[in-house]
Amino acid sequence: MKILIKNIGLMQDGKVTEHKNIAVEDKYIKEFPENPKEEEYDEIIEGHDMLAMPGLVETSTNLASVKFEGDDRIVVTTSQRSSVESAKVYASQMIESVFALAGAEVSHSEGYPGWAPNPQSKLLEITVASYEKLFGVKPKVRAIHAGLECGLFLEKYPHLEMVSFGPTLRGVHSPDERLEIATIPKFWDLLADILKKVE
Repeated sequence: MKILIKNIGLMQDGKVTEHKNIAVEDKYIKEFPENPKEEEYDEIIEGHDMLAMPGLVETSTNLASVKFEGDDRIVVTTSQRSSVESAKVYASQMIESVFALAGAEVSHSEGYPGWAPNPQSKLLEITVASYEKLFGVKPKVRAIHAGLECGLFLEKYPHLEMVSFGPTLRGVHSPDERLEIATIPKFWDLLADILKKVE
């Protein structure tokens, strides 16, 4: 299936820098056509209210669990995540609508607030400099799609600058979750060096 999303706002450094058309085929972005022929697409979506950051999943929803309680009750739990709080709320409302149409009772827990990337952060600059000094290479700075506790801190203290890093983990949130013990000293040395530089 070929989908055209028209005039979606692309974000960089926390603001919309340009609008582009995005062609999606079988769930993958194929191209950014400047003058698309709409007849070549199965669906056209106006993207003027959408925002995207290339390389980052902004918002997602997943089916977390399905439990049977007694003979006549099923409890379905879903999880919505987003780096943009309003997008998370919107996704939650969509899920609620679907279940409400099926006659279900719906309730919401607080979950994790969004944590939008801040590439201009002074703390990030300090962290990158410390990493380069200690290990001789530039770190890979990434905005990732995860329910980090940083969003909870930012909700209470909106002027905080934050970075999130740690030792290497594998298979997170699965029975195979494990920590690479050899990466702990590297994490500790970086944390200590950053703390020396923070005013």
